[in-house]
Amino acid sequence: MTVADEKLTGERLVLTTSRGVVAWSLAAFAATAALGLWFISEATDLIDILWSWVGVICLAAAAGASVLALVRPPKLILTTEGFQLTGPLSPGLIPWSEVEGFDLYSEAATKDLDGQSVGGVPLHAVWRLKAGSPFAGQLVSKVNRSGGLSIDGSFPRNIGLAPEPLSTLLEQWRVRYG
Repeated sequence: MTVADEKLTGERLVLTTSRGVVAWSLAAFAATAALGLWFISEATDLIDILWSWVGVICLAAAAGASVLALVRPPKLILTTEGFQLTGPLSPGLIPWSEVEGFDLYSEAATKDLDGQSVGGVPLHAVWRLKAGSPFAGQLVSKVNRSGGLSIDGSFPRNIGLAPEPLSTLLEQWRVRYG
């Protein structure tokens, strides 16, 4: 973590996503979308063309999200009251007293019938709310719980710290101020 990624002032800590990481992501999404457009121009099979358009549209959406993240990088703001993750679909300020704990979450990839690895979720920091928390009714928590996950929300993997140190830092703040 660099000084540009972290600002510590009294009892407030702000972690941000590096603009360099976002810029590389934007370049990768744009280049891959361009490759998809080239593939569409060369393809003759209708199914290939349709699926390629789906891919190009998804990559263009990811590139658009990267542009927004360049303008306003996501931030994780820790205060004595709680934590707030900014950006689209932000759950707002969640008080430390409402959090049961912070942990790490991942899912192993599985093998399909052809022996190819599919799915999986890389390791990332997550939060779990206390039973009966009014914040459990928020969209982020509902989406995670409705999918059968035992978490109420997760943090981006590039928010300023690797998943393990981020989870440890968040748990220290929860214990101190919760």
